[in-house]
Amino acid sequence: MNAFKWCREHQLAWMMTFLLGALVGLFIGFVVALNLQHDISVQYAGLFFWEVWIQHPERFLPWPLLGALIAGLGAYTVRLWRISS
Repeated sequence: MNAFKWCREHQLAWMMTFLLGALVGLFIGFVVALNLQHDISVQYAGLFFWEVWIQHPERFLPWPLLGALIAGLGAYTVRLWRISS
């Protein structure tokens, strides 16, 4: 099943699923990073984001990619099940 041969609405929905998965992954990564950093308080959360995450992209880049991958594969699997049944 080729995703490029889907109708335009399904392709757009799949892309939106990837984007929402990436946003959720970024949020989860931020929360995990805050929980790993015990000496930082909640009021410095924004400062922590800009000073640490932007300077070290290897800390936040895997999270949105993982979220997009999980969401996209989930949507693809649901589409595959619906077509096969």
